[in-house]
Amino acid sequence: MSTPGIEYSLNLSFTAKDLAAIAAAQAKVVIAKPADKTNQKPNVAWLAFDPMQNNDIAWEEIYGLYASNVAMEDGAEISKSSVVNPAVPGKVYNLLPDGAFGSPENGGTPDSFTVLNQYQNSKGYMVVGLTQDAKIGGEIVTGNAISAANVMLQNTAVMTPFTTVFIWLQSKIKSNSVCTKVTSPMTEVTFGGDVVSRSYRYDAETGMFLTA
Repeated sequence: MSTPGIEYSLNLSFTAKDLAAIAAAQAKVVIAKPADKTNQKPNVAWLAFDPMQNNDIAWEEIYGLYASNVAMEDGAEISKSSVVNPAVPGKVYNLLPDGAFGSPENGGTPDSFTVLNQYQNSKGYMVVGLTQDAKIGGEIVTGNAISAANVMLQNTAVMTPFTTVFIWLQSKIKSNSVCTKVTSPMTEVTFGGDVVSRSYRYDAETGMFLTA
């Protein structure tokens, strides 16, 4: 469960040798978050960036919603046709027949975000998900998606954000894109309670990130 208003921070460090190998492989650092109680593995690359020796990433537990016509194919960049930012947890948002999100209504699930799809198109479904802002080295990244799900007409999606993040290295990947094929070991980093800041270093022998 996330707590609005708390800022979390993650520091990732690499050696010069690590950076040379990563650049040669044209890989990026990828950070992703789960948003589904039943499947807590992410399916969207929230942040993907070229690392430096020390990398500071920060974010607050404030979320938005989006709707998109994107195809759920690996590598597809998520373009957003409708957005709500910020969104209110515990409420229901209708994706209306005109394609816009309506005002938040009662009837949602506590600590989750619910979308009812009332938008009719030729596919019979829309992709909806959560967005979250971040800072990488002080540079603000606004509105990147952290999740994506196909939602059929007159069906609902219930999205529950977690403070857990996954980090790994991967080539040919971009921020804010569908990521269903992870090609490297993933490191799970858990925040929550009094734990709001974590530091990790890359370990080339295992391909994982270890506590610094």
